[in-house]
Amino acid sequence: MSRIEDDLFAKLKSGDSVFKYIPEDIGEIVYCDSTNPKAAADSKEQTRKKIILSTVIPLTIVVFCWVVFNESPIFDSIATGIMFIVGWVSIHNCLHFNGTDYFVGTEGAVIASFDDSRDNIVDKTMMYFRDFEDMLIHETRKYRNRSYVGTDYQFIVYGHEVNNQKKIIASISDSYNQEEPKDYYTDRKYRFWKKIETYWSSYKLAQLKIALNNGMAIGFNLYFEKSFSDNYIVFKGKELFIGNKVYNQDNVKDIKFKNGNLIIEDVNHSSKFFGLIEKGDKTTIPLHCIGNRELFLTFFQFFASTL
Repeated sequence: MSRIEDDLFAKLKSGDSVFKYIPEDIGEIVYCDSTNPKAAADSKEQTRKKIILSTVIPLTIVVFCWVVFNESPIFDSIATGIMFIVGWVSIHNCLHFNGTDYFVGTEGAVIASFDDSRDNIVDKTMMYFRDFEDMLIHETRKYRNRSYVGTDYQFIVYGHEVNNQKKIIASISDSYNQEEPKDYYTDRKYRFWKKIETYWSSYKLAQLKIALNNGMAIGFNLYFEKSFSDNYIVFKGKELFIGNKVYNQDNVKDIKFKNGNLIIEDVNHSSKFFGLIEKGDKTTIPLHCIGNRELFLTFFQFFASTL
């Protein structure tokens, strides 16, 4: 079974799109999605039939519960409440045609909300990659009694530095409940922002090509709660500069990722008693503090291959 966003994208490319508004200033559209994939509202006859079904089905279930489980008034009351909510939501959806569309292009992204018809755009958020400086991603998996209960996530986009300050120009904080996403995330907003991360990384990499071809240094910024450090991590040739420390094939003992951190151990580093006692140099950097993490990991993978 094909996914909604795949069908929407295929129709957009074929010129048979359900979208009335398609952004033209974010480059080539590479991804689209919508909370409402329909092209238009239902006809009056279709709406009438859906309202009847939205009323009859919950009412039938309520009557069935009170007749069959007449000795369980608490259960029957709960079922009645649930069916009332289901019926109300269904009828509301029948009477209102609205939704939110998501677009990602090679030069930016757009969120557009419509009401009553797809021609009536009531809210629009534009994000242009030319305004981006760094994107930060923070994810926290939550457990209760050793059982997975969800993942909180946050995407933050910083604009270019002005007067030694960088402002947040776009962000989202939300959560999803999917323990093993594998290669597909069911949360629509998370999918959208991951696409932004991917194509922003491609956009940024294209900008860095001249520097790469000339063997110039490539820097990444580090962000903290109330401050940031420009070019705190720098790749140059086969060397990695982190703060005042230089790493290369001569002094790297071990590299690992643990609990969301990048850990690099110098050859002079040693530990005893399960890591309780440590000596020598070791660098630990939280990955969620690194600007443009996906692009950073691409460069870091190359650096690790030179060791």
